Amino acid sequence: MLGVSALIGSLPIAKRRIAVVSLFLFAAAVIVVAAEPFVEALVETGEELGIDQFILIQWIAPLASESPEIIVAALFSLRANPQAGLTTLISSEVNQLTLLIGSMVFVFSISAGQALNFGLEARQSAEFLLTSAVGVFAIAVLAPRIIGWKAGVTLLALFLIHLPFVETNERQLFAYLYLSLAVGLVALNWRQVRSGFS
Repeated sequence: MLGVSALIGSLPIAKRRIAVVSLFLFAAAVIVVAAEPFVEALVETGEELGIDQFILIQWIAPLASESPEIIVAALFSLRANPQAGLTTLISSEVNQLTLLIGSMVFVFSISAGQALNFGLEARQSAEFLLTSAVGVFAIAVLAPRIIGWKAGVTLLALFLIHLPFVETNERQLFAYLYLSLAVGLVALNWRQVRSGFS
């Protein structure tokens, strides 16, 4: 451990736990205070630049909110430990698709004072489909347990290419494209995929 983590790790158990809990509480307080002004400023900036509000919040805002994970993953990679960096990003994605989505329904029900379903519009359903399709494609890329530079470039290029397309049917087409690419990868690398999961 280095820096602050080494300092906290050197504390006695009781003080170390108090320090860790205090850091979590401080981070949560900062998020609560900054979240609404951040979103409002982001939307206003997007309107001034002519960026679609849904795309702004769905795909660009997470680059800012997830910057800690990106920075940690980059630091791991710079220290010749890309596996730890990739693990950081994967755990972040799993948290988003499980903990965060589940907690949104819970918070929505609390705000209404009763248990409610969280309805989705057609566009939101398309975005969930697209997000899931990207996840399936990423799993197909990761299954052989190696990520080549071509796979990295492909993931980045597909992400950048689909950003300007904001219509629901266009987003669905990209979801089908990701799923088709995933099926193609599994078919082409079936032996590697099977050995990757064994």
